[in-house]
Amino acid sequence: MKKKERMYELVGQWHKSDQKKTDFCQQEKINIHTFTYWVQKYKTQNQQKQKISNTQKFIPLQVAPGRPTAVELVYPNGVRLCVPKDVDLSYLKSLIKIEI
Repeated sequence: MKKKERMYELVGQWHKSDQKKTDFCQQEKINIHTFTYWVQKYKTQNQQKQKISNTQKFIPLQVAPGRPTAVELVYPNGVRLCVPKDVDLSYLKSLIKIEI
């Protein structure tokens, strides 16, 4: 098993335990500073995975013909965007594009 896999496994075990980091390291005979490095690396990797996961949750918009005259988008932060249903798609794309 590679060191990265082993350390991530230990980080997972520590997260599931109720132990303090120092106690866990003593039990596993790991240097606290080394373990802290891997905990931070694990955390950073999971945050990056979460960002990627969140950006892939876009749901395609479908508007049935003869239905609403406008489309309203509501962002998680409460911002509302209301546009006519026949708006130019490139303009709509520029309005909803989110830079991360």
